[in-house]
Amino acid sequence: MKKLQTGFRELERKFNLVGVSFLVAMMVLVTVDVASRYLFNAPILGAMELSQFMMVILVFFGLAYTAAEKGHIMTEMVVSRLSPRMKAIVNSFVALLGAALFGIMTWQGTLDSMEWFKMRGISDILRIPIFPFRLLVPLGALFLSIELLIQLVDSISEAIKPQDTGNREGAQQSPPQVLQESDR
Repeated sequence: MKKLQTGFRELERKFNLVGVSFLVAMMVLVTVDVASRYLFNAPILGAMELSQFMMVILVFFGLAYTAAEKGHIMTEMVVSRLSPRMKAIVNSFVALLGAALFGIMTWQGTLDSMEWFKMRGISDILRIPIFPFRLLVPLGALFLSIELLIQLVDSISEAIKPQDTGNREGAQQSPPQVLQESDR
């Protein structure tokens, strides 16, 4: 299981690197577009469309990696006060709920992508097929669902493992100390 988890985390990291590289490309594109718009009164045709497509890649290729790195926003105001076992139970519930929701998103996103494929939808300005970018949504949701299932297994393992009570079995307990008159 650990080998599979390690391999999946490596795949998440590679997808995230692809997403980050598109972030860099998007920053360059927008910068050049703005500069050419104001300096030469000649904006780049389709720059907004390309930015939108790159944003899809950036977001959905980074979802699972961000979850693996615990980078998503969490509310810890209540959970931080719980015992380690209760935290693990809450984390298990959240991971299960998230995996289910993103599983539904994977399923529905795949159906939506197939519709766009059948319609042969293209973008308005550059005439780029929309289907591949629509397919990235369920792909990213699938990766996030798998990551959340990994976290679910980890949280359940944490919840059911014996809790350390601070006293090891077989260890000698020191007798209670008696205060001397001089210690008082």
